[in-house]
Parts: sequence; C-alpha cells; structure tokens
Amino acid sequence: MKSPWATYLINTFVFKGANKVFSPFGKPRGLKAKYVFIRLGISKESLLQGISTPIELVYETIDRLHSYKSATKLRVTNTAGTNITLSINAFTTCEHRIVEDGGMAFLPPSETSSEVIAKTSNGKIVVDVTIGQLYHYGNLIGYFGLVASPVTLIVDNGMITDIIGEDMATELKEKLFALPEDCRTLVELGHGLSKMTPTGLIGVDESIIDTCHFGIGDGASCGVHLDVVISNPTIEEV
Repeated sequence: MKSPWATYLINTFVFKGANKVFSPFGKPRGLKAKYVFIRLGISKESLLQGISTPIELVYETIDRLHSYKSATKLRVTNTAGTNITLSINAFTTCEHRIVEDGGMAFLPPSETSSEVIAKTSNGKIVVDVTIGQLYHYGNLIGYFGLVASPVTLIVDNGMITDIIGEDMATELKEKLFALPEDCRTLVELGHGLSKMTPTGLIGVDESIIDTCHFGIGDGASCGVHLDVVISNPTIEEV
C-alpha cells in the first residue's frame, strides 16, 4: 500500500517539476536540512517499487558484497551463461539513508560497486537485461535499452575482445570497436539494491537488486562509460 509520505514525495517532487527550482545535482545554497536525490526520468511505478524494498534486503546485499576485501578474486555467473573471473577493489555504496542534517541520499536505493583491477578479468558476460546508452565525450552514438536476445561480451585480460549475438550485439560491436581500444576496458562490477521491474533505462535497471552490472570504459580517461546489466547473478570468491 502506498504510504502518505510516498504520495507526497512523488506528487510534489517528481511530477511537479521541483528540479526547475532547485538543481537535483547539488544542495540549494545554505541548506542545512537532509537532502534526497531522486533519479531523473524514473517512472512513478519504478519509484514506488524501489522505495518499497525491504530495508533488511538492502543491507543483506550490502553486507554480503562488502565482505569481499580489496584484491579479492571473484567469479560471476548466471543461468544465461555469464562466467567471468575478476579481481576487485573494495565495494562502496551510494548512500540511501540520512542520519544527520546536511547529509545526502539517493532514492530509490541505487547500487554498491567496486573497481575491477586492470587486466584481471577473463571470461564472458551474457547480457540479458539492459545495455545502457553509449556516449563518447558526451555525444550519444548508440541507444540500446532492453535486450531482446542475449548479447555476449568476450573478455580477455580486462578487455572486451568480441561481442556476439543478434542485431543489438552487431550494432554495439560496430560502434564500440570504432572507438579507441581503452574504451573497451572492463572497469566496474556493481550490484543493484532496489526491487524494481526492468525498464530499459540504465539508471533504473542497474539499481535492480536481482541484477549486477559491468561498467566498460573509464569515462574520465577515454570519454566512455557503458553499463550492461545481467539477471540473477551468483558472485563468489574464487
């Protein structure tokens, strides 16, 4: 059942354009109150689903992933065929609860993620949920979304070396491989924290608790950061 708080939050701040008054990317000058960021473009349905996620499920996921220390080697698999090993730095989590004035939180709970250590990832990622938008230095060169048929990324020593599948895979390979080689570096392993239905919007789908995502490209150095999302991952220490 929708709470009065959720109704106020959605009607006031999502659908009445509060972001036209206050920038959603920073606190209004002098504000000392608690401050919440809601993903732009999120639907009413996704927002309600996300903020209804049992908090114990969120913290169970965070605690499990934060138990892996820096330089841990992990294996990620799923029933679609993903099977990849990689070494990671420690997981960090976007804040979703505020404990003091001046704090900032992201709603719905978004993700916990880790940096993949260079040249340590090998195997295949079978993308069966969503592929994000492909930007190069802010220029949109590919808009993908929900995956109709699996897209398989082959990873060798930290680099995407091949992309296999049907039309979406062909388009992704053509556009990604036309960019400099370092745009194909596997740099991130992330895991969602909210119970939501896939939408095709990467900002929502990478936050789904039954998924994990892989980030390709260090945006600061090569102008690309592409996220791909897989369903029902098993993440284990090797």
